[in-house]
Amino acid sequence: MTVEKHLTYRGEIKAAVGLGGALAFVTVHPEGQPAALYRLDADKLTIDADPLPRGGTALVAGGGDLWVAGGDGRLYRAVGPGEPKPLGAALDAPATALAPLADGRLAALVGSQVVILSRKDGQRIQSLDLSEPGTSLAADPTGRWLAAGTAKGTVAVFDCEEKPEFLLSASERLHEGAVTAILFEPDELRFLSAGADQKLLSTHARGKLDPEDKGRGNNHTDLVTALIWGPGDRLYSGSRDSTIKSWPRIGAVKPATIKDGVGRVLALAIVQVQGRPRLVATCDDNTIRFFPLDRAGKIGDASHRVYDAHARAKHELSQDDPTRREEALKALAGYGDVRALDLIAAQAESDADHALRLLATRILDASGHPRAATLLEKLLGHRDEAVRVAAFGGLRKHLGESDLRPIDLALKAEKPDVGRLAVQALESLAARDDQALARLTAALDAKTPEIRLAAVVGLEAAYEPQSPESNLSALGSKHADVRRAALIRLERRRLLAEPAVQSALRRRLEDPDPEVRRTAFLLSLHTRERLLQVLRSRDPDLQRQLVELASAADSTPGAAGPVTTPGTQAPTPPNPPLSRDRPAFKRRCRKGLRPAPRPLFAVRAPGRPGGCAP
Repeated sequence: MTVEKHLTYRGEIKAAVGLGGALAFVTVHPEGQPAALYRLDADKLTIDADPLPRGGTALVAGGGDLWVAGGDGRLYRAVGPGEPKPLGAALDAPATALAPLADGRLAALVGSQVVILSRKDGQRIQSLDLSEPGTSLAADPTGRWLAAGTAKGTVAVFDCEEKPEFLLSASERLHEGAVTAILFEPDELRFLSAGADQKLLSTHARGKLDPEDKGRGNNHTDLVTALIWGPGDRLYSGSRDSTIKSWPRIGAVKPATIKDGVGRVLALAIVQVQGRPRLVATCDDNTIRFFPLDRAGKIGDASHRVYDAHARAKHELSQDDPTRREEALKALAGYGDVRALDLIAAQAESDADHALRLLATRILDASGHPRAATLLEKLLGHRDEAVRVAAFGGLRKHLGESDLRPIDLALKAEKPDVGRLAVQALESLAARDDQALARLTAALDAKTPEIRLAAVVGLEAAYEPQSPESNLSALGSKHADVRRAALIRLERRRLLAEPAVQSALRRRLEDPDPEVRRTAFLLSLHTRERLLQVLRSRDPDLQRQLVELASAADSTPGAAGPVTTPGTQAPTPPNPPLSRDRPAFKRRCRKGLRPAPRPLFAVRAPGRPGGCAP
């Protein structure tokens, strides 16, 4: 049974080496965030991290120390636990491979060059040119022979036997395609090389390079990315085909292949756990997998699998305890990268706790990452009102208050809450932005009633305070509730006496919708004060309708009172408010008014109401 462990390392694993009972490895964050040199205790599965400004691209052990090629192009030296120390000047680019050499030197593969550096101070000693960009590098156990593979399959061999500097010994194209891995044999001047042609070759380094086919039809089906020697004089090869092969060093014996529990291998290392060796494979899903080895070098089933910080957070987010999920969200907020934000957004969509859904949304709001805006867009249609509102506010914060995209998306979501917020945003922009005005006018025909009714009020801000133009425009809506709300707003704003409004009232008496016709008729009575008083006293049904209309006016969005400009008082209304107490109407009717000869019903014939005579 494989034991799983979730740890806190971050970034893509680039290289790993075994240090007795520990595994040292370096990562590079895909977004350039700081990473670290990590040391994983192979027995306890605990981890220590020593920070690196831009992570590490290559790693090698030599002389009891660790040498790291930094993602910033610097060379770092780690002497025991503690932060690695930079040495020398930065290279032209981050090195992709390192190899320890004799006489206190170190080889670094940088582009189309092999740079020889001093391990003492990191100073450049020598540069060796390659015919193409280098892809792999290895030195023999003595540190006096060096082999470099290139992107086009060439292997260049350099040596410094009886010479102060490395010189080219031989160069041949051994593979069809890039050389993906090189490894010298432990006690013979031969090296093994693997390439994009899926061949495993064995070549003597001295003299003309004449390779032998080590694979003999037993090769991997994808690129070999790692070669390492293990116990029992065995060679282990790891590949992107998610297998590890165990080759005998001598003879043409078919290798043993392990598939179960193996990912796409990036690097291989040997560590010791309680005095017994284990093969460690780092894989492209950022897992670290341990396989026990017997004395003969046979690979056993995977014993342990270690996951990175993002996988750890994902695991915690799947737990039933909301406290653990909350802590995981806060940890991801600290990571602040695309992978973390995607997990946060997924939790905002699906978490069982509404408070955590809102927390996840607010984390996206507070994030400064460009990805956060895209994720917030998807939450505008969320099932929770609080999440939608927070997403809309966060999106406007990310894109800017004048950006119309959040508003367009909120209106498209057809949710009342964010729709009203979008209308309010358009209201503040419409007076100076024609595009905002056009969107606000189009909102009068929105499918959601709350949005289009909010647009009736919001459109008024784009015009002069006492202009009826916005409400008259709303009378052209295809929705009857908008036309009715526009009529009520005209009364609330004390604009019924305007000639254009009176003309609009007469046209609405022939509206296709009966409720709009009734509202227009009731409002038209307010232009005839004495007639309205008599009808209120004589017709209880009409009085009821007027009271209902007054209640509807008070509940209309923005119905707090007439619109006035700052520092001025509301104009004296040319008509009385809708709501009146009945005793007052009775007193007015006693002042010389008499009922008409016959009872009249107010809505019997729209446009032709009855009246009363003085």
